[in-house]
Amino acid sequence: MRRYYFICYFKLFVIVAIIRYIALYFFVQRVSIVGQSVAHNNQTRICFIVPVRDRYLQKNIFTTFIQGKMSAEKLKYTLLYAEQTSGNLFNRGLLLNVGYAYLFNVTENACSYVYLHDVDMLTESTLMYGNYSKAAVMHLATNASQFDYVMPYPNYIGGIVGVMPSVFELVDGFSNCFWGWGGEDDDFYDRLMQRHLNVYRTQRARIISLSANHTDRFSPEYDRNVKLLHNKLACTSGLADTRRYLRKITKNVAPSTCYDDVCTVKVYSEYMYERTHAKL
Repeated sequence: MRRYYFICYFKLFVIVAIIRYIALYFFVQRVSIVGQSVAHNNQTRICFIVPVRDRYLQKNIFTTFIQGKMSAEKLKYTLLYAEQTSGNLFNRGLLLNVGYAYLFNVTENACSYVYLHDVDMLTESTLMYGNYSKAAVMHLATNASQFDYVMPYPNYIGGIVGVMPSVFELVDGFSNCFWGWGGEDDDFYDRLMQRHLNVYRTQRARIISLSANHTDRFSPEYDRNVKLLHNKLACTSGLADTRRYLRKITKNVAPSTCYDDVCTVKVYSEYMYERTHAKL
């Protein structure tokens, strides 16, 4: 009898999951084509860097979404997935650094503005990425469904952040030292504040989250990242360090991984894990 109930519950779970992603697919189709196009300089190219690992379905949804949004806004764009291979804890900061270095040093994309974008966050139809591409630092994920459409805390700068390339270079990108969930966004905010850079936030953007809120904040790695956040001298690795070891991290991946303005670079994190897993 228990086996029967288990099979029934499992089938119900699968059906609900399929219905959910079908609904999301049609949502993406709808919101990505809505919006009035705006005029931009012909040289404007928006670049999206999206850190992922084992997110095949969400990658497909997000790719369709961005392609529709950029078509509606009549913008040139490059969408780059920095995809970490299995084996180590997820390192969002390292992936964003690798994606940036890959775009500017390997593919030599002329990105005029860069969005650091989570794969599980979709903006609603009224937001147009091109309208915010003049701010030095613009935080868009201020009203996300996973946080009940409020900021989780005042200095939160996660989810979706737009940044000028010169600013990302100035602060040396993200720290490479935060393995597991938590800390890298707060460290990036501290880097911006140390350079006296303002973070602009829009309250107009409503974000649909494809994933629920994280539950990793009770893990040992989260505790370690909190300690690291308050001990800046424990690890100072950043974008410059990523550039020096880019070939080892990506194992000489060629730029041919790009197709129709969508690129994927594989990130083999073992080497950087040995270098940046600070002892606390």
